[in-house]
Amino acid sequence: MRSEMKSKKRQTTSPRQHGSDGFVRLLEKAGIPVTRENYLDLVYFGDVPDVIPAEDMAEFPEQFRT
Repeated sequence: MRSEMKSKKRQTTSPRQHGSDGFVRLLEKAGIPVTRENYLDLVYFGDVPDVIPAEDMAEFPEQFRT
C-alpha cells in the first residue's frame, strides 16, 4: 500500500515528456478546439506558467510557438 501511495505523487510535465503531437490528437479526439490556449491548458494540466521555458516552447507544434 505504501509503495502505491508513493507512485501516485503528482508529477510535473512538459511537452518534451509526452510528445506534443499527442496533445493535439487528444484535443481533436475529445472534440475540443485546437487552439494555443487549449493546448497549453492540456500540456500544463491547467496550470500554465507565466513564462514558458524556451526548451518547452521549442517542442510545441509550430502553430503554437510564439
